[in-house]
Amino acid sequence: YVMTLEDAQGKELEQKRISRTIASVERLKPGQYKVRVKAVDAYQRSSLTGEAKAIEVPFVSDIRAPKIKNMQ
Repeated sequence: YVMTLEDAQGKELEQKRISRTIASVERLKPGQYKVRVKAVDAYQRSSLTGEAKAIEVPFVSDIRAPKIKNMQ
């Protein structure tokens, strides 16, 4: 597969090859993004690009800091 990350205006930010149907993108700044995926076979023939999936990275995270016990 080839995954393409775009900003809200459609500008390509990153493109990477992935071998599984699960992928992650790190270090995104808060805002709106789109992800597109296309399949690539063993002969490097690619499919049509799929519909864009909207992703939002929030400005505030609801993840709490971990509690550390027995710190010396």
